[in-house]
Amino acid sequence: MTNLRCFGEMFKITVRCVCVSQRSGSHNIWPNWVYFLLTPLVYPVVGLLIVSPVYGHWVNKGKKHGVSIWIASSAHGEMSIKAQCLVKTDLSSFVAIMDDLPGMPKWVAYSREVKILERLSATENLVYSSFNLPWPIQNRDMVTYSKWSEGSNGDLYLDVTDKGVHYPKVKGFTRMTHIDGHWSVIPLKNRMKVIQYEGQVNPGGWLPSWIVNQMRVQSTRKTMTDLCYRVAKSEYQHHRYSFIR
Repeated sequence: MTNLRCFGEMFKITVRCVCVSQRSGSHNIWPNWVYFLLTPLVYPVVGLLIVSPVYGHWVNKGKKHGVSIWIASSAHGEMSIKAQCLVKTDLSSFVAIMDDLPGMPKWVAYSREVKILERLSATENLVYSSFNLPWPIQNRDMVTYSKWSEGSNGDLYLDVTDKGVHYPKVKGFTRMTHIDGHWSVIPLKNRMKVIQYEGQVNPGGWLPSWIVNQMRVQSTRKTMTDLCYRVAKSEYQHHRYSFIR
C-alpha cells in the first residue's frame, strides 16, 4: 500500500508538470493520452540525466536576476547547493533581516511560518520553520540551531544545523532532516557585500530525487533573489549588534 501511495504521488506530480508544459504553448506531435502514459517512465530518466551532479564537483546552473547557483553531490548522496549574489548593504542589515522571523515568509520560498523556540544567547537560537509546498507534495517543517560568528577578516557567518530529532513531529508536516546550511557575508569596497549560501537537506518522506533537485534549485534562486532585494531596504538599515565590530 505504501509503494502504491508513493507511485501515486510521483504520477500526479509528473502529470501536472506535463500539463503545465502543454499550456505554455509548445507544439505537441502526440495525442495527450500518449504523454500521460509515458510521463511516469520518461521524466525520472530525464531528471537523472539533467540534474544529477557528480560528487565533489560543483556544476554551474547559471546566473539569473543577479543570483548564481551551483550544485554538487554530497558525501551522503544528497544534492548540495550553493548560491551567491552581490548587494550594497551592511553586515548588520543581513543580521536584521535574518532576525526578522515574522517577515521571512515574504522572501523565503514556500515559507509558512518561522518562529523562535528558544533564544540561547545573543548569537544562538533554536528555530522552528514550516513550509507550504505545491500539491500534491506534503508540507514540510524543520527545527534548527543557528549560530552567528565573525571571522578575523571581518566576514560574517551564520551556521544552521539540524535539531529536529529532539522535538516531536507536527501533524500534517513531514519533518526535514540532515539540515546543514552555511551563510557567509563578505565585505568589499563601497559597502558592497557578497552574500553566499551553501547547504544541503533531506526533505524527508518519499519523493523522486529529480523532483527534489529541481525544486531545490528553483526555491534557492527565488529565496536568494528576494533576500538580496529586501536586505537593502531601509527597514533593515542602521541596526546594531554586539557581535559585529
